Amino acid sequence: MATHEIGHAVGLDHPGNSCTEETMYAYVDFGETKKRTLNAGDILGVQALY
Repeated sequence: MATHEIGHAVGLDHPGNSCTEETMYAYVDFGETKKRTLNAGDILGVQALY
């Protein structure tokens, strides 16, 4: 969850509903751990901003 919130701090928003693997995806299942690191879509979003 911290990675997701840091994404907001640097200007990222939630992706569309088809991007369920992205760290910035708005929903997470209980106990889910796979979104601790940035996914390709997250990295592309940061690159577009900076």
